[in-house]
Amino acid sequence: MPCASFLRPADVMALMDCKTSAAYKVIRDLNAELKAKGAYVRPGRVSTKYFCERMKVDPKSINCEERHLKEA
Repeated sequence: MPCASFLRPADVMALMDCKTSAAYKVIRDLNAELKAKGAYVRPGRVSTKYFCERMKVDPKSINCEERHLKEA
């Protein structure tokens, strides 16, 4: 299981190999889908579980230690 409940734009950029604007668009689109389902969403962040489900990414492939080193 991934270490964080939410992914930030930098995480989406790394996972999808895209630019910042594309990462924000993905987050907005996924959050719109979640909001339509009645879920609470945080602007600028996306549920890790939902991202992995929609993008067909294995949650175990997200390297938590690498993320925390970048944030420190």
